[in-house]
Amino acid sequence: MELTEEKMKKTLLILACFAVVLLVPLGFNTIEYMCHYAPPEKWCFIWPWQFCMPFWYAYMLGGIIPFASGFFFAGIIVGIVAYSELLKRKK
Repeated sequence: MELTEEKMKKTLLILACFAVVLLVPLGFNTIEYMCHYAPPEKWCFIWPWQFCMPFWYAYMLGGIIPFASGFFFAGIIVGIVAYSELLKRKK
């Protein structure tokens, strides 16, 4: 089984789509949930109080980073699709 450029593009598209589908809602829902409550000093992800960290670290790790990386992967998808269309038009 040979790994051609076309197979690599399709594999990357599938992985990027999967990442976008998981990361953007995770980040958005975490940010939305955390903003509706008065922020406690420590935020615990696993109940009862097994994995706690300061609120702003949890906000970054659980909300901002997944949200931003999801849109990064969305940019990869747009780039691959736009590049493929550009190559088709040149031929």
